[in-house]
Order: sequence, then structure tokens, then C-alpha cells
Amino acid sequence: ARRAPRFAPRATPQYEFDAKRDAKKPASTSRASSAGEGAAADDKTFFNDASEGCVKWRDGVIHTELPPEPDRLIQSMRGQLDRLEATVAKLAKGVKTLVETSQLWANEVGNFASAFREHEAVEADLGDPLKTECVNRDYKHLAPALSSELSLFDSWTQAVHYQPAILETVLRAALQYLLQQVGAMRELLKIRDDGIRELQKLEAKLKAHHDERSSGRKETRSTFGSLTKAKQSLDEMIAQEELDVRQQRLYVGVLSRALFYSEIERVNEERRELLLEMFGELGASDLHVAQQLKEMWLRAMGEMHFDLEAEREKAKWITAWLPTTGVQ
Repeated sequence: ARRAPRFAPRATPQYEFDAKRDAKKPASTSRASSAGEGAAADDKTFFNDASEGCVKWRDGVIHTELPPEPDRLIQSMRGQLDRLEATVAKLAKGVKTLVETSQLWANEVGNFASAFREHEAVEADLGDPLKTECVNRDYKHLAPALSSELSLFDSWTQAVHYQPAILETVLRAALQYLLQQVGAMRELLKIRDDGIRELQKLEAKLKAHHDERSSGRKETRSTFGSLTKAKQSLDEMIAQEELDVRQQRLYVGVLSRALFYSEIERVNEERRELLLEMFGELGASDLHVAQQLKEMWLRAMGEMHFDLEAEREKAKWITAWLPTTGVQ
């Protein structure tokens, strides 16, 4: 269920719809956008789901008052969607490049590990008196280090192959979903626009028949009986068209109220939640891989009896000569 409506609820809806009462007076033929704003939203036939969540949402929509100049706000929303779509599409394209690049890096690490395995085989031959005359007598000390390094490269290859999958599953999937949400909101606005256009057509048709009746005409040719040239009473036709106009105005009003009661805020809230969740999952995944890499290097350096503090000091000198990139 949604939280409390953004705009304070009234004891009764601002615009009530009563078919018997309104059938006694002509429907308004005012501008369609403002007519959509004034549509009643308390006709229960528009909400046929009796679940608790739907009932609460329906009541929120019914009691929601539209803000001043809703069309201007909706037009602003369209501009926001255009900008969001452009930047999210750029991010999705960037993630695709990241996935491809990280896959290349993972493949190169694997190729390096394979090359090192070939080198280990050569070193083994150089230390084997059955395969060479000039035997490497130090091979018995080198062999344990080579074994540790082979295990290191195997673990390294496995760890870096996680990265493309992490980027694909976390970043790319989330951004694609965000693009779909932007498209869904744009489609909802289009449905409202189509509803307004249909309302304009119905109002224009009703006005034309009101004008005919004002001129003294009693009947007109039926739209549905054009082949048989059947005629229909103008009063009957106007009564039906007034009902059609009220129903369409109700439909547009429900769409407008739903936008300002829940949908505009929903798309903003879901975008925030999605971006936070995306970076949370990315951070947790990368930390897991980083922990694996840390444990891998510490184990390998311990097996090869390195002085970790001395090697860290060397690393400081190495990184001091690296080009600056602005990253601390």
C-alpha cells in the first residue's frame, strides 16, 4: 500500500460522479486537458481489484487533489525523462565497454598464466639431468617457488574472471531496468495523452450535435446505420454521447490523479533505491573479490618467505614513480 497522499485528503472527493444526476444536464465541452483535471475518480467500476493494497491506492487516488497547472508539471516530467534516458543510456553503453574490457583483462591474465606454466615446464627440463647436460643445480630451490607461483596464477585467473560477470549482472542489468522504468513512465504519459485526444474528439462530436439540436433539428443520420441510411433521434444520441464524455473524462481524471498520487513519486523513489542497491551490490561483490586476491597474495608471499613489510616499502617507491591520474 502507498503511504499517505501527498495532497491532503478531503472528506468527500472534489469531483463527484453520479450517472443519474449528471444525465439530467449536458456534459461540459470545455478544454479537454482541464476537463481531465476535473474528472471524477470515485467510480468504483474503474477499480475492480478488491485487494487491500488496491483499495488503499484507489482511495488515495479518489481523494487526491491535482496541483495547480498539472499540464505544466507533466510537461516538465517529460523533459526530465528525456534527460534521464540520455544519461542512463550513456551509462549502459559505458558498462558494456567495461564488461568487454574486463573480459579482455581476464583473458590476458589467463593467457599469462598459461605462458607461465610453459615456462615452469622449461625450468623443470633445465633441472633434469636426463633432459640436459648443463643441469641447473639450483632447480631444487626454484621448484617450490615455481609451484607456489603456478598456484597463485591459477587463483588469480579465477578471481579476475568474476569481474565481467559482476559488471554484467549488477551494473548492466540494473541500468537496463532503469531504462525500462523510464520507458514505462513515458508510456503512461502517452496513455494519458491518448485519453485526452479521445476526450477532445468526443466533446467536439457532442458539441456538433448540441448545435444541430439548437438549430431545430430533431434527428440525424446514425453513425452505425450509414449503410441503411437509418436515422436516430438527436436527444438519444446526445444522451449517449454525454455519458461517453463523462466516462472518458473520468478515465482521464483517474490517470491524472494516479500520476500525482503515486506514479511520479514512485519512479523517483525506485530510481533512488535502484541506484543505491546497484552500488551496494557492486561494492560487496568487489570487496569479496578483493578479499580473495588479498588472501591469495598473502598466502603466496608467505610460502615464498617474503618479508611483507620490506616488500610494502618497495611498493611505495614503485607507486611513487607511476603517472598521476587524480586518483588517491
